[in-house]
Amino acid sequence: MVKAQFRSTVFLFLGLWLAPNAYAEPIPTPSGKYNVGIQRHLVPFINKNDPTWPNEVSTEYLVTLYYPTPDEAAEPSPYIEPELAQLYTDFSGWNFSHLTSTMRKDASFLPKPAGPTLLFGPSGWGPSTDGDGILLSELASHGYVIAALDHIFEQPFLRLPNGTGIYGLAIDFNGDLEYIQALHEVRVREMVHFAGFLPKLAAKLHAPFKTDKLGAFGHSLGGSSSLNAALETDKIAAAINMDGTNFGRLNTTSDSLNKPSLLLGFDGHTPEIDDTWENFFKSQKGWWRLFTVTDAKHNDWTDMAFWKKWGTTRPLGAIDGDRMVALRNRYVKAFFDEHLLGKDDAVLDGPSEDWPEVNYIQGNQ
Repeated sequence: MVKAQFRSTVFLFLGLWLAPNAYAEPIPTPSGKYNVGIQRHLVPFINKNDPTWPNEVSTEYLVTLYYPTPDEAAEPSPYIEPELAQLYTDFSGWNFSHLTSTMRKDASFLPKPAGPTLLFGPSGWGPSTDGDGILLSELASHGYVIAALDHIFEQPFLRLPNGTGIYGLAIDFNGDLEYIQALHEVRVREMVHFAGFLPKLAAKLHAPFKTDKLGAFGHSLGGSSSLNAALETDKIAAAINMDGTNFGRLNTTSDSLNKPSLLLGFDGHTPEIDDTWENFFKSQKGWWRLFTVTDAKHNDWTDMAFWKKWGTTRPLGAIDGDRMVALRNRYVKAFFDEHLLGKDDAVLDGPSEDWPEVNYIQGNQ
């Protein structure tokens, strides 16, 4: 177990939050037929050569499960941990502490699986997976189970299952290439480990989760980690990289995934400016697509696209936040629906009249 660095007073916070946040506003309502449950678990795993942990050996990581539930939606509660919200307010001028969700903590499971299981990796040193909760809850509302993996002592702030809060790297951390590559490999090993650990966790929870033919996806460092994890294990059947430079084996070899992959980029993020994407596409023999979005920037592929409605000094694109949220939901779900459920979707085949800001750059098969 990690040593606690910070202990939050949850009930005190809730009391203080309710009074000044009478103007609380919900995050976008998921469009699927299911309400969404959420729970956190620590997964034991010895991971060496970890630059973020004491003695460079991590012993566990955090997984947050988003899943469809038969339970009623919860009463609105803070969508982001208050400590994390404060870090972003201090750094970037966002004030989104009033945002709420109705995901129910420790909710019941459905009696049988409603969809595949997906593994998600967040951006490097923030935001944590909570900062992609809009997308993850949207997928869960349509029957998917999402295991969102956070690396302890990397993410700026994490809440552990026992309520302990742990601070990690600063939001404006600037690691050198050696550090980033080492952290990337740590992330890949965690995702591969969880792909194998999932059946054990599902059995322990008596949860009807599908444990094979998994999907993997992530943003930035988490996107590259997802593609590399798909290369390392056959348990992952399809993967998405949202705007992440590729590191690891995919950028140092000519190995092909031989499974479907999707790259989603900011405006202008193409192989012409990112050699790692050019290397990737040259090697791929399976189905793949590359789309970029006009007026989007790197962090618009996270929930930050929605946060910017409340002000920011950190650069984001001119694309409307609500539009970007809908676009991200549409393309991520379409990919997994097609490649894990066999539901073909023409939006992945080229330009779309419904999404004129999405640029089809190239693809295969």
